[in-house]
Amino acid sequence: MPALTVAGEYDSFTTPELCRQMAAACADSWHAEVRDADHMVILERTAEVADLITRFLAGQALQGLPYCRSVERVSPSAGR
Repeated sequence: MPALTVAGEYDSFTTPELCRQMAAACADSWHAEVRDADHMVILERTAEVADLITRFLAGQALQGLPYCRSVERVSPSAGR
């Protein structure tokens, strides 16, 4: 099952790097950093996080989103 980790770029509690490490532990994963957000990214950037998750679940492209500082494929599953 694909996984997506999301962090606010300024989160100092669950840092983007910690979230990326979690993504790396999954066989098929992506990691996204949301611009201008901190630890409460889901409350700070609700519409953007909802769009990101909707795109992820629909299998749409995640790169180039204006509200993301970065989006990367961390662990592509074998055979994809």
